[in-house]
Amino acid sequence: MATLSAESISQIKKLAAEATKDPVSNIPGVSIAIINKNGDLLLEHAAGQQGATTTKPMTTDNTFWIASCTKVSATIVALQAVEKGLVSLDSADDVEKWCPELANIPIIKDIAEDGSITLVPKTNRITLRHLLTHTAGFSYAFFNKNYNEYAKLFGVDELTGGPGCTNKFPLIFEPGTNWSYGVGIDWAIDVVSRASGKSFQHLLEEGIFKPLGFTLVSTTPCKNIKDRLVKMHQRDTETGKLTEIDHPIWWPLSDKPDIASQAYQSGGAGIFAKPAEYVRVFAALLNNGVYAPTGARLLQESTVKLMFENQIPQWPDFARAGIPAIQPNVTHPLPEIFPQEGNPPQGWGLSFFLTPTETPYGRGKNTAFWCGIANLYYWIDVEKGVAGFVAAQLYPFADPQVMNLWIGVEAATYSGLTN
Repeated sequence: MATLSAESISQIKKLAAEATKDPVSNIPGVSIAIINKNGDLLLEHAAGQQGATTTKPMTTDNTFWIASCTKVSATIVALQAVEKGLVSLDSADDVEKWCPELANIPIIKDIAEDGSITLVPKTNRITLRHLLTHTAGFSYAFFNKNYNEYAKLFGVDELTGGPGCTNKFPLIFEPGTNWSYGVGIDWAIDVVSRASGKSFQHLLEEGIFKPLGFTLVSTTPCKNIKDRLVKMHQRDTETGKLTEIDHPIWWPLSDKPDIASQAYQSGGAGIFAKPAEYVRVFAALLNNGVYAPTGARLLQESTVKLMFENQIPQWPDFARAGIPAIQPNVTHPLPEIFPQEGNPPQGWGLSFFLTPTETPYGRGKNTAFWCGIANLYYWIDVEKGVAGFVAAQLYPFADPQVMNLWIGVEAATYSGLTN
């Protein structure tokens, strides 16, 4: 059983205090949770305040829009449907049965300066595995020039949480021929939701939230979640100063019931959560699909192993193509998603990035990790039986200060980790 030394706990708290010492120039506030495979919280800590100009201190009961950290839970829900025989991972027939609009979805080739769009038909068919591994051909507007132009032409924003916010885009390449991060997992949830006749929220409650005893995790945030929600921020790329802004995913947060009820329950970015509760999902994956404190099984052991198998071994350098800053207010450019000395092969499982080799600061082999556009970062290390979550709420993505804190938290965790 993994445990964490008092020295490491103290070091992490010092890192968090330093990172949040100035709420305008640094990070207003963070929430950090570290858990082991037995479901023991090795650390639950909050530092700073709930907003750059908000005097309320950050607490471990604050909630966050966790953005793409939603995808790991969405993938679990999709794989539960696979285990039940509702859909198959590799059946294009199943995908087209429940989402017929994917049968003839075109590929976008170009958008001219006059706004004319060149679309071509696809040849390959889309499977659930394609959708769960980002190989179906979808992208995001903030990462892809043609998508960004398309979004401006048609007034589409994938992150508002409004009706149809993710299903209006074409593909950018033939399914199965490349990797591109995008709205594929939103489509995966549309497939399994239609196949089961249940909403994403219903599937989450049934398959994850109730078995893990969640109280402050939802795609349809109640008053308790909204009252605890941390402020969103925008960092000025020239001055580095932060200002509070409205949450981009505003539909589910609306106080008007008729608007909130129409919000899209996004499998790609729709969950609001308390970090110290959400890490229970990671604990179950560390423990072969079982959440040890309750004995609840989320997935079969073989399915969990599949999640951690590299699904794209043919592209060991896929993450070295970099991320462009198509929308500089949303994301910084990244030459590489996860730089590693010597450029060892990297992989992608069902839902998350895989680092097959150990890292200098302690990760075991084949550790999974991913992040959310509002600067939230997690890792799941099955080999060493530990997982962690570092949560902030600010744009642009890949904020150097939050990323440095995340790396520091990981390094401090491993320096004091014992089994």
